[in-house]
Formats: sequence, C-alpha cells, structure tokens
Amino acid sequence: MRIYSFLLCLFLSNALFGQTYQREYDIPVIQNSITLANPWAGGLNSCQVSRIDVNLDGKKDLFVFDRIGSRISIYLNMDDTPGVMNYQYTREYNHLFPTNLRNWVLLRDMNCDGKEDICGNTGSGFRIYWNLSDTQLEFSAPTTTVQAYYDFGSNPFTNTVYCIAPDIPAIHDYDGDGDMDFYSWNEYSTSLYFYKNMAVENGDCTTPNFICRNRCYGRFGESSESFSLAIGDAFTCDFNVVNPRAESAGPMRHTGGTLLAIDLDQDGMRDIVIGDVTENYLAALMIDETESTIDSTTFVHYDFPATFQNTIPATLRTFPAPFYEDVNNDGVGDLLVGVNTFTDGEDRQSLLLYINNGQDDLPEFSFVQNDFLQEGQIDLGISAYPVVFDVDQDGLNDLLLPNRKFFEFGNNFTSRIWYYRNTGTTASPQFTLANDNWMNIPLLEWQNVYPTFGDLDGDGDDDMIIGNLEGELYYFSNTAPSDAPSNFVMALSPMVDDDGSLLDVGQSVTPQIIDMDDDGLKDLVIGELNGNVNYYKNTGTLNSYEFTHMADTLGGVVATSLLGIQGKCVPFFFRNSNNELELLLGTETGQINHYNNISGNLNGTFNLVTEDFENINEGERSAVFLADLNGDNLKDLLVGNVGGGLGIYMHNPTDLSEIHLSENLKIYPNPAHGFFRVEMPESMPLPAQVDLFDCTGRLIAQHTITTKQAMVPCNELAAGTYIVRLKSGPFSASAPLLVK
Repeated sequence: MRIYSFLLCLFLSNALFGQTYQREYDIPVIQNSITLANPWAGGLNSCQVSRIDVNLDGKKDLFVFDRIGSRISIYLNMDDTPGVMNYQYTREYNHLFPTNLRNWVLLRDMNCDGKEDICGNTGSGFRIYWNLSDTQLEFSAPTTTVQAYYDFGSNPFTNTVYCIAPDIPAIHDYDGDGDMDFYSWNEYSTSLYFYKNMAVENGDCTTPNFICRNRCYGRFGESSESFSLAIGDAFTCDFNVVNPRAESAGPMRHTGGTLLAIDLDQDGMRDIVIGDVTENYLAALMIDETESTIDSTTFVHYDFPATFQNTIPATLRTFPAPFYEDVNNDGVGDLLVGVNTFTDGEDRQSLLLYINNGQDDLPEFSFVQNDFLQEGQIDLGISAYPVVFDVDQDGLNDLLLPNRKFFEFGNNFTSRIWYYRNTGTTASPQFTLANDNWMNIPLLEWQNVYPTFGDLDGDGDDDMIIGNLEGELYYFSNTAPSDAPSNFVMALSPMVDDDGSLLDVGQSVTPQIIDMDDDGLKDLVIGELNGNVNYYKNTGTLNSYEFTHMADTLGGVVATSLLGIQGKCVPFFFRNSNNELELLLGTETGQINHYNNISGNLNGTFNLVTEDFENINEGERSAVFLADLNGDNLKDLLVGNVGGGLGIYMHNPTDLSEIHLSENLKIYPNPAHGFFRVEMPESMPLPAQVDLFDCTGRLIAQHTITTKQAMVPCNELAAGTYIVRLKSGPFSASAPLLVK
C-alpha cells in the first residue's frame, strides 16, 4: 500500500507541476473598510439558485447558475448552525458538473434517492443528469428530452414536457407523494401547463412519468400585453392547443415567465408566484380547491412578498425570478429573487434575499439585502477586464478593473474603471478600493472601455491609451513628475494613424502597448469584437509616436467564439524566459487561446499551442492579464469574465522542468514522524529553502536552513506522501517523503 501511495503521489505531483497556475482565493480585498468574504468569486448577474452537497460533507451548499454566460458558481456551506450564513466560494468542483448547461438549471431529486439531480433546459423542454455520487460528486450523461403523455379527449400522444428557454419552470412535489411534478408556461406565456408525475403511483420512483393533467392550471389567464391577470368568471381558457409547437397554435405573444410553487397559507395547496418579462415585480396567485374541485386562483397579491409579514415587495428593473431555498440552515425555505434576463437588468444588486421567520407552508418573510453573495465579492456588473498598473508609483502593482457596462437606476448604462490600490507588500498583495470611478468614464458616456499603458513620449513615465465600444482610441499623456502618482490628461480628439485617418479598427477595441519588433519603440496591438488582432507599428521616434497599420489579422489569430461570428478578443502579448513573444487571448467562449512562434514572424502565421490554456475557463467573455503580484519574478494570471468579476491564478513556484528527483538529496528517517533531517549536496550554497508539497501540488510548508544538515519539523503534517524540494539560487533538488 505504501508503494502504491508513493507512486500515486509522484504521478499526481508530476501532473500538477506540469500545470503552471493555481487558483488563488485568499488575497484580501477591502471595500468601504470591509474585507470581502469571497473577493475572487467572479461576479453574478442573472442568478438561479439551488442547493446540493457538492463535497459530501453532509451540509447543503449553494449552486448558482447564471443565465448570462452559462456560469456555475459553487458556495460551500462552512457552518450549518441554524440561523448562520457562511458560504465560501470555490471552483474545485466545477469540473464535476456538465459543461453544456444553458438557459435554466434547477437541481431537484427526480428519482427519490435523496440526491439532487440536474434538470437543464434543452430546446423547448429539459433533460436530466442523474446524480451518481458515492465517494465524490458525479453526474450521468444527460437523458433524452423528458416526455409527457397528453390526452385532450381525442388522439392521445406523447411529446416533450414543454418549457421554452426564456422561462423558468417550477419543479415541486405538488401532492406530497414523494415525486417531483412540473409547472410551466404555455406557448403564449399566458397560462400554465401542469404535469403530474405518476412515478410513485406506478410503483417506480426511479424514473419520472409525466402526464399533462391541465393546460390552464390555477384557472387564471395573463394578458398578452401586460401583467394583469384574469381569474374567476373573468377567466376563459381559449389558448388550449393539442401540440404547443404546432403552427395552428396561432401567433406567439409576449414570451417569458418565471414560476415558483409554494404553500403560502398552510391550506395544503401550493400557491403560484410568477414573474413576467415585461414587469419588475412578482405576483402571488392564491390557489384554492373550489366547489368544482378544480385548483383555482381566488386572489392575487401583486406586491409579493410584501403582504407576508409586512415586508417590502421584490422589485427589480425587469423580469424577476423567485427561488425557495433554505440558506440560513434553519430547515425552512427562504425566498431569493434573481433577474431572468440576458440584458438590461440589475447586474450588481441582482439577488434579493428574504429570510423566512415562519414555516415552510406559512412563511413570514423579512427582507435582508438586494446583493446576497454579491456583497462579498468584486462585482462590476457586466464583464470585467483586469489591468495591472502602478497608479501611485509606490512600487506596488495596483489593479484597474474596467467593465463593459453596469446598471444604475436613473442613469444610462455606462462603463467605469475601479481602482484597487495595493495596500499590501511586494510579497503579500492586498487590494483596497480607492476609487470606483477612476478617470470619470461616465462623463464621457463610453461603454466597454479598456486601458493600456506605456511610455509613448519618451519622458520616462507610462502614458495611457483607452479604447471603447465605438472603436475609438484616446491618448492620455502622463504629466506627473518622475516617480509621482500618475496624472493623465486626455487628448481632445481620438487617435489617428500616420496618414491622419481615424485609428478605428472595429467595435469594443482592447489595445495593448508593447514593442512587437524589438526596435525599441512601443507598438500598438488591438483586439476587437470580431475576434481578430490588429497591428500598428510605431514608425515615429522615442519622443513622438506615429502608428502605421501593418495587419488587421495579425498572425492569423482569431479568438474562439460561440457562433463563429464574434470572438470578442482581449489580447495579451508577453515575453517568456527566452525573451520570445507569446500571446494569451481572452475570448467570447471563455477559453484562453495560447499562441507562440511570434518573434520574427510578424508577417507569418502564429502557432496555436492550445485553445484552452491550462484548462482555465472563468466564464464567457474572458479577459486576461499577466503580472507579478507577489514579487517572485513569475507572471501571475488574472482572468475577468462576463459576470463582472475575476479570478487570480498564481504562478506555481516551480514547474515540471524545474523539479527533479535527486539521489544527492538525502532525507531521513523516511518514513518520518515528527521531524526529518535534510542532508544537502555539497555543491548547493547556503542558505537554502526547503519546500514541502502535498499530492495535489499545494505548497504546504516552507523552511530556511543554514547548515548542510538540518532538522525540519513535520509534526503538523497529516500522514501521507509529500515532495520535499531543496532550492538555493539556481540549484534545485527534490525527493519524496512519507510521513507516518
């Protein structure tokens, strides 16, 4: 067993050390004197919330699916004490979820085994990914589109359980028999289909068996032009059709509705909470069993949940979506309200939380906040573009975060640049929000801004160029004295090329100032909406730039895209340890494209190393930037995404080419208990550093030794196999260590 463990550890260690970057969660970020709980969680926009135990520790964690960008965010439940909410963001389990989830995703136990399965939209219906978890989280391949039996009085048939992509259905146990039933909007989004699950009745709960029991559930109808509802005698069900997708069904009306089915008055009937694409509030339909024994709407609360414990109504700019999940661990469902739109909705305060102080079937809602989970992270609205620059010239790398746009009541959508000053040290960065409107971009009414820095006038400090949505580029001269905080002054007119023509390559331009041809002059490369990279050579002088167009698809580079149309690329050229140019490219798909064979080949085709650099994907519309954040002379990676946040990946202290097992490094006793001795090769100078890595490649401990033989403690290490690396200057040696 020890031999197997040792070999496994070596295999895993080598596999990890082949990966250069490791995601970082703990670099502190301070906003308004508060240290953010999950600063690098990546932002949230149009959230759909479910619960599932992802790490199988017995506590229900939060699964958040973002309709914008099809992003999965996992928040581990760190303390399930009743009344406590302590969630920690992680990406450690994202790879265990399907990658093709789109539009709407709800987690429900669909086969009565006590484990949440994935119900995900496909076309006009949904598929199920079965939860197969045993010792770790695991899901099956998707089922075919789930079917239902329809019998409307003649010619019964089987067809898809109907729920189109813009909607969110309700999946709940309607009758308390243990299996999940299904509510969804009809083809007009004016009344409800109700699908009864007959699995328990048929004696086999392992597979849902849906029957369409009602085409106008609740006996209500919504106006096709507004959110007004017809109930009672005012209701007629005149939109029934046999096949909801048949052409004979008539013209489509307004599309878009969200649903939640919960008992609000403890009468044993699930009431219906609905949201509409045209409105900014929720309505609660009180369902009762009338004399005709038909579930009918008897009253409508248009200010839900205001009348339930006298709280405030759930209002958002447009298209609210309700969810009922226990987030404070008291065993009772709480109300969360997200945004169900791709565009033009709240994007920084877009997840409302109402704690339920009552019972599951008799709730008493108390409003808590409009930015649940978002308040603990960097969230700029729609998209984030990380740029590292020492704004105040104090020798520490600061963080500038432009966004694509964000919503603010009373104002048009616009971009801003957030300035996070590095208030830590060279080795231990800490970012504090210093200005949430750096350079006052809203005054210019620009969207999709992106800055880049470089000395273009030869005065020894870095100037700035900002690109915007319209494709314009503006030059900002840095007028500050040497080593003083930057002071940028904008030129009155957009930039032009050497012919005096407007320097405009397309839309949503993302420039980078960099010397591409090693002539000592800063050139300009520009990404754009279409996914290509433009190249302008600096044909001026050190003191006066002049840009000459050389290529509109430099190196044949085109960013990966969702539909083969718009790559939305964000280029970042950098020089490797051999001073050769390489390129990381942010893309619409969220993949990071990696190119080399660039130096001396600006007129040729660059080599695509991989479309998936290190398999890092933080979400659609990725934006990348490399910079040394901890003073180890290694480039760390920042990745922004459409959610308006970003992730940080620290460059591992070594890679496979640098770590090598050495017979000259002696470690004993091995196995060790409490301590071990290191006997280093005579050729290695002192002092030396001893690093210990576990089998996942994480750096566990560091020690400095000043003698050729030294004792190193390991009493705090769990039993297992580790890699010990001894490093001094350019010399490195490694050996395995087994701790008992």
